[in-house]
Amino acid sequence: MAVMRLLALCFLVLLASTPLAGAQAFDNYITRVSIDSLGDASMQVLVSFDSTGLSEVSLPIYSPRGVHAFDATGALPYRVEGGRIIITTSQARPNYGITLEYSTSSLTSKSGETWAFGYSLASQGPAEVRLALPANAAILSVRPEGTIYAAGDIFVEWGIDAGSAQELSVIYRLDQVTSPRPENTPDIGPVLLGAAAAAMAAVVVLYLRRPKEGGSGKATGMSEAQGDILKTLSENERKVVETLLGDGGQLTQKKVFMKTGIPKSTLSRTIKSLQMKDLIEIYDVGLTNSLKLKKWFMEKQ
Repeated sequence: MAVMRLLALCFLVLLASTPLAGAQAFDNYITRVSIDSLGDASMQVLVSFDSTGLSEVSLPIYSPRGVHAFDATGALPYRVEGGRIIITTSQARPNYGITLEYSTSSLTSKSGETWAFGYSLASQGPAEVRLALPANAAILSVRPEGTIYAAGDIFVEWGIDAGSAQELSVIYRLDQVTSPRPENTPDIGPVLLGAAAAAMAAVVVLYLRRPKEGGSGKATGMSEAQGDILKTLSENERKVVETLLGDGGQLTQKKVFMKTGIPKSTLSRTIKSLQMKDLIEIYDVGLTNSLKLKKWFMEKQ
C-alpha cells in the first residue's frame, strides 16, 4: 500500500507538470504511446483539422528527443516553446493531417518494481489514445476505464469524447521472463535438425514471396518523389501504399489484407492513418471498402 501511495503522489506531480493535449479544435486526435522496459516512451500523434487560414498548429510535447513532424508532402518546420511544439503547416484545406513523432521518458515513474504512466488530454474534437506496454507487463490499475487486450504487447485504449478532458493513468509492473536451464546438455542432433528445417522454411517463404508477373502487390516504377514520401510512413503504411501502387493504385481492403498479411484490426487503423495523411480515398463496396491512392500522389510518378 505504501508503494501505491508513493506512486499516486508521483503520478499527481507528473500530471501537474504535463501540458494538456489538444487545446485547438481537431477533427481527429490520435495518440499512440509505446513504452519499453526502461520506461522510455515512443510517441506518435496524428491530428487532422481544417487548416484554412492557419499557418501554424500548436500541440503539447513532453521533454522530447528525436522530434519529427511531417504531413503527406514531407517534413515540416517546427519550434518548441516550453511544453508546446509549434508546427508550420504546408497546405490550407479541410481535413489536413499532421503526424508528430518523438521519444520521451517524462510520462513514467517507478517505485520499486511498480511503474506509473500518466497522460493528460483535452480535445475540442474526438480523441483516441492507445498505450502499448511490454508483453510481460501486468496491469494493476487503469483510470479511467479503458479497453485492455494482448496482441504481442499489452495494449490499453481510451476513447475521449469531444470537448472533454481526461487524466489517463496506468499502474503496472514488469514480470520477470526466465527460461529454465536444462540440467543435462541436450542432444545436438535435434537442434541441427530444427535449424535445417527452419532454413528450408525460410527458402520456401522467400520463393513464395518472389516477384511475379502481372501485379505482385509490390511497388514498381516508383518515382523518387513517391519514395521520399514513403520514407515518412510507418512500416505498415508503406506496405499498404506499395501494395496499392503495385496494382494500379486501387484495391479492395480485403485484397490488401490478403496481400500484406497485416492483421485486420491493425490494417483498419493503418488505413485510417493514411486517410488522415491525405494519401488514400475510401469508398464503400458492398461488405468491404475500396482503397484508392490520391490523385496528387499518383501524379508524382
